[in-house]
Amino acid sequence: MSDKSVMSSQEAAELDSAFERNGWTPNEVMMLSQGDTLARVRQVLFGFFGTTESEHFIDLNADPIVPDGWKILWHIKNRQFKWDAALVTLFSTSDKKDYKGRSVGHVRMSLEMENVFNARLLDYLLAHQQLIPKEWEDKQVLFGGTLYQDHEGTSCIPSLYFNGEWNRTFHRTFHQLDDEYSDDCGFVMHVS
Repeated sequence: MSDKSVMSSQEAAELDSAFERNGWTPNEVMMLSQGDTLARVRQVLFGFFGTTESEHFIDLNADPIVPDGWKILWHIKNRQFKWDAALVTLFSTSDKKDYKGRSVGHVRMSLEMENVFNARLLDYLLAHQQLIPKEWEDKQVLFGGTLYQDHEGTSCIPSLYFNGEWNRTFHRTFHQLDDEYSDDCGFVMHVS
C-alpha cells in the first residue's frame, strides 16, 4: 500500500462541487494548494489547531468583487495583509490647502500608490464590519488601489459608506474620478 494519496475522479468531482457550493474562486483554490496550507487545514479539521478570531489575514493579491456589467481597469496586487488598525490610516485633505476643490482622481494620482489599499480590503471589511474603525463612520472611505469601469464606461473608485440613519451598517459605494475630493473623504493608506 502506498503512502501517496490518489484522488479518484468521483472524489475530485465531489471536491469541485464543494468548492463551487461554498463560493470558492479558482484563485482561492490555487492558494489552498500552495505550500503547507492544506496541511494546516487538515490540522484544524482534526482539532490540532484552533482558529483565532482576533487574527484576520486578507489576500490583497486576489481579484475583488466586481458588480455585474462592470470591469476592473486597474487593481494593485501588492501583499498579504494581517489586519491591524494601527497600520491603516486615512489620507485626508482637511489640513492640506493644495487639494481643496480637486477631484478624487487628481488626489488619487498624487498618492504613493504602493501604500494605497485596494478593493479586496473593502470586500473583507464589509464581511467583518466589527473591524471597521469607529472614526470612519462620518467619512467617505476610498480604496484607490482599484479602479472600476461601470456599465456606462465611467471610471469609478470603490468606497465605504456608513448608513447611520437606517440600519447603522456600512455599504459599498463608488466615486467617479471627477467627483470633488471633500474634507470628509479619505483614501485608505498603509502606514509605512
